[in-house]
Amino acid sequence: MQVFNHKQQSRVLNHYFLGSWFVMLFLISGYLAEINWDSGWAITFSLAVYFSYAAIYLLPAYFLTTLFHRLLVKFQSSSLSRTQTILVNSVAIILVVFTNVLIYADGTVFTIFGFHLNGFVWNLVTTPGGIDSMGGGGASYISVALILTGILLTQLGWMLVLNIGYGKRLAHRHHTPLKIYRYLMVVFFILTLSERASYVMGDIYAYGPVYTTASAFPFYKQTKFRTLADWLDIEVKKRNELKASVESGVLKYPLQPLKIEAPAKPLNIIWLVAESLRWDMLDKSIMPASWSFSKKAHRFTRQYSGGIGTRMGMFSMFYGLYGPYWNQFLAERRSPVLIDVLREQDYQLEMFTSAKFSYPEFDKTIFSHIPEKHLHQDARGEPPERDRINIDRMISFMENRDKKRPFMTFMFFESTHARYYYPEKNNIRDVTLDEINYLTMSRESLAKDIDQIKNRYINASHYVDIQIGRLLNYLKKKKLIENTIVIITGDHGEEFMEKGRWGHNSDFVEEQIRAPLVLWIPGSGSSVVESISSHMDIIPTILPWLGVKNDASDYSQGYNLLGQDKRPYAVVSDWDRIAYIGPEYKYSIPYKRGALYHEKVKDKNDKIISDDAFFFAKHQQDLLKIITGMKTFRAGNSKKTYTNKNISNTK
Repeated sequence: MQVFNHKQQSRVLNHYFLGSWFVMLFLISGYLAEINWDSGWAITFSLAVYFSYAAIYLLPAYFLTTLFHRLLVKFQSSSLSRTQTILVNSVAIILVVFTNVLIYADGTVFTIFGFHLNGFVWNLVTTPGGIDSMGGGGASYISVALILTGILLTQLGWMLVLNIGYGKRLAHRHHTPLKIYRYLMVVFFILTLSERASYVMGDIYAYGPVYTTASAFPFYKQTKFRTLADWLDIEVKKRNELKASVESGVLKYPLQPLKIEAPAKPLNIIWLVAESLRWDMLDKSIMPASWSFSKKAHRFTRQYSGGIGTRMGMFSMFYGLYGPYWNQFLAERRSPVLIDVLREQDYQLEMFTSAKFSYPEFDKTIFSHIPEKHLHQDARGEPPERDRINIDRMISFMENRDKKRPFMTFMFFESTHARYYYPEKNNIRDVTLDEINYLTMSRESLAKDIDQIKNRYINASHYVDIQIGRLLNYLKKKKLIENTIVIITGDHGEEFMEKGRWGHNSDFVEEQIRAPLVLWIPGSGSSVVESISSHMDIIPTILPWLGVKNDASDYSQGYNLLGQDKRPYAVVSDWDRIAYIGPEYKYSIPYKRGALYHEKVKDKNDKIISDDAFFFAKHQQDLLKIITGMKTFRAGNSKKTYTNKNISNTK
């Protein structure tokens, strides 16, 4: 390691970060696949963002390294010592490698799932059981090690080059490097200025490709100009848009005290949820046991989850409320009224999962008032083994229960979660991908392998059905089916590149938001319901059978699935948006401050429609009702919860 004076060391660091900029250009090149290259404006803006943000991502590392270097300079009159030089260079390498890894991880997540590192990913990493829920295989872990090693060796090698021979000559060139960096600073300033100006103009004229590019790059900072444009009397193109906000405030849930007349012969409840089980898996060739059972029960063919992820999908099921309420219910450790009623009526409660109750935090929300000894989870073995063992345990519980008391039991199947697990002997699709490696996936490899990946999912769905069939056979054999409510559903759907993504948690497309629902309630008959229904409707359907006399609006935002009133539209949420899902149209509304989305009206098949004026003219009251519904179960908060900008021009 060469020893330089302070100015020479600064030049070495400048050269190092310049080389790292080229590495960053390579790492973020994948985001360019999302760009619309259909106009000069879009091309100019996209390239300006690409080249400038490759530098912006490195700025924190550059400033921290420079600050550390200058702090050492204060205590040295001449050159740094060898140890101090190594220390400065190490700080630069560590910070740049961390930045490279962060951007690479974001690019991988974005390529596969369509969203950037956000609150969901942070929660995934920091919550116990989160990483395990992704189902990464051995090849994925090896890939992580290889990628980290490759990035580290690249940065270390570049620093060594700059400190051995060639680097020393560069450090002693006093004029040319200075001129180069002055020119580069001018170029960076021009790129940043043109990029900012392009975004401002795109926002003023509601130019879609600008929003597409901005949302493709992580941590993009918006520049809003509309207020200033109004002040300068610059005509701004009107946009049909709504924005919502989630506010703090004490929960008021339920809105009114429950009026309960406990039934003389209470019904048992068995609640079965399969991870990522989408609606079209309920097919006689894939899930024959569930399909056969559904013919005697109520089957809902257009059932929508309340979220595009497990957290809000399950929350909407058990609470009957919009997903954005999740955080406050978590903060207050508030259980759903269903569990409160069951405990009051002395139900035996035994809950099983082949995942973990801590991720998402169901032990702090849905099941927070159930003693831990009644929450059964097992992380040993592969998901199929856990699913089988948990059904064994559930049957054992029912066999040995107190026969004089009703019971409620819940099971969460994990086999249908990616990587989609199943015993080979139970497969019904032979051509499958043996190993799923998230870190080496690209759009091209996904497109090539997606059919085989989906075959794994179909096989896993079939295996889950085998376990459901075992349970149903037990219920029939013991004649428990005659006095037991049975619910079979999925927490949300799963996409296999039908709309350009794999998995869930990325967009409100049919494949990600629709799940099957089979509802058996003794004495209620059977039906096939083809109109819109929602996970939020399950609780308002069940509670009356438990003797709850309140109107459903006192404790939920759902409808009784067996009642006369039909749901006009569904409401689905993710971490940043809440969506209207109607019979013909879809529209999502950002509710997080700073959320970067240019929302478009889509038809029921997820195609963007060119003229959204008709939609807003006809449905604005529905949208405003959804937004105001985000504060219905909060008390003591009088702040405005929505804006209604530019919507009147659609009438």
